[in-house]
Amino acid sequence: MENKIINDYFNIENADFVDDIKISQKTINNVTYYRLHFTFNNKDIHEMKISFKKMVKDVSFTYKPSFLANTTYRPNWDYGNGIESKFSRCAPIFGLLNAKNEMIYSVSLSDCTHIIRMHIGVIEETLESICIIRLFDSFTTLDDGYELEIRVDDNVKPLSDALKEINDYLYKVNNIKMNITPSAYNLVYSTWYNFHQNLKQDELLEEMKLASNYGVKTLIIDDGWQTDDSSRSYSFCGDWEIAKSRFYDFKKFVEDVHKLDIKVMLWIGLPFIGKNSKHYEKLKGKYLNNDENNDTFIIDPRYKKCRDYVVSTLTRLLNSYDLDGFKIDFIDSFNLSDKNTYNKEMDYKSLETALDKLFISINNLKEIKNDLLIEFRQNYTSPVLDKSANMIRVGDCPADYKTNYSEIINLRLTTKLAVSADMTIFASSDSISQKARHLYATMFGVPQFSFVLKNLSNDDKKLLKTFSEFYLKNQDILMANNFKALGNPISYDMACSFKDNKRIIALYNTNYLCINDEDVKTTIVNLSSNDNIVIETNKKLNVQIFDAFYRLVDSLTITNKLNKINIPSFAIIEIN
Repeated sequence: MENKIINDYFNIENADFVDDIKISQKTINNVTYYRLHFTFNNKDIHEMKISFKKMVKDVSFTYKPSFLANTTYRPNWDYGNGIESKFSRCAPIFGLLNAKNEMIYSVSLSDCTHIIRMHIGVIEETLESICIIRLFDSFTTLDDGYELEIRVDDNVKPLSDALKEINDYLYKVNNIKMNITPSAYNLVYSTWYNFHQNLKQDELLEEMKLASNYGVKTLIIDDGWQTDDSSRSYSFCGDWEIAKSRFYDFKKFVEDVHKLDIKVMLWIGLPFIGKNSKHYEKLKGKYLNNDENNDTFIIDPRYKKCRDYVVSTLTRLLNSYDLDGFKIDFIDSFNLSDKNTYNKEMDYKSLETALDKLFISINNLKEIKNDLLIEFRQNYTSPVLDKSANMIRVGDCPADYKTNYSEIINLRLTTKLAVSADMTIFASSDSISQKARHLYATMFGVPQFSFVLKNLSNDDKKLLKTFSEFYLKNQDILMANNFKALGNPISYDMACSFKDNKRIIALYNTNYLCINDEDVKTTIVNLSSNDNIVIETNKKLNVQIFDAFYRLVDSLTITNKLNKINIPSFAIIEIN
């Protein structure tokens, strides 16, 4: 078939490789699920387009689960405003929001494995919203059939609620069960922004002694440990041997850090084989493509030899040095091109199937160490990939606390992994209030620090200590499942986490709160830079105001009305 209209709803295009389509639908809690079953003929699979329309009123923004997503509502012909979802990148979700930033229409897809491009845009002539789903590409490998469920929700819901429902659906339909080790929520020290590739064993051990005073329990040794080169090139990746110029006795270093009760994780650019590595010749001919700018090549996991190389490398590092985990990077570099045709040396035709096999094997490393830590990074956020990790970090946003808190929230609402902030850094010349914003912006994620601790001023050390104690004291509340956010996903207005009779609220772009609960202890962290906060209540509330060092600034009682309270430009407010 070339084009076919089904039930006056779906329009199918470029489907000449499809013999038949069967469709069924069900409605649960006012959400409609369309199940499409495709039977293929013997023609080659290529991109196929499915579209459907709806008149959606009050559209103001869009929602996409990608890092630094553009929320502009664009015309239907603007494919560049969509998302690309596949095994190693993004969940297949697209939504429309109203001016209150409520989800008013969302489409999510059951297939989190194969490449799918989707967007919802406005038809200029009719002002209808059209969802366009482009399935597959010329490299997609399937058997003689394919099934896709399309979940359509046109109920008006708070964005947080809508995303949690979609997230639960995607995990359930893909049979993903998560068991996050508690250590995934430990405070982290990262070596990237502070040292980059310039690592030295003795200096880093001294940093760990200082870090232990701030409650740090995990060290991530980033790029640099495997090479003498400091040019930030990946041309020496692939052998994954400890560079003696960096760590003259790495096993002893790990032992010394473990004595501080700190776990050790290593960065791995998992797909990379640099042209200067010994493995370059060993795996030559088994690459997907190369990154000419970095003189590195991407292994093809369809070859068992490549998968075995990755797993054996991780196993060797794990056993040789008693490591506690890996920060696995550049997962989204696995892409097919016209040169990557199938041959009989491969044991899988499908790249997605091969990647799934590879990451299942990586997940099986937990048989060696059952609390093994595996960290991914945005946009490696597919639900089917989540099963192989327990940590997901915000994409790189150095010294950008607004992006950090917004993306922490976005990840909290769309994954069940332990969400880590991007590493906190700030300029020594920044004000104390600004430094506090950088720190407390990370509080709804797992904070990661990337300071050279020995170089911090006394005030900076005191500030970091105050924040660390705040996070550790309130961790169970901050990480609670009862978590909500209000505002636009690119820069939320506020977020709140609630457990038992305690809640913590962060104010980002508003200074107004309504508090009428009985017997709830509320902590408010003001990140908005406003020098006042307005609280509306019908209760009598006792209010204490603290500065960035948690020093009491003011104490007062407010009653049944609007109350404007003066506060420092950064403040913590406690209400009983």
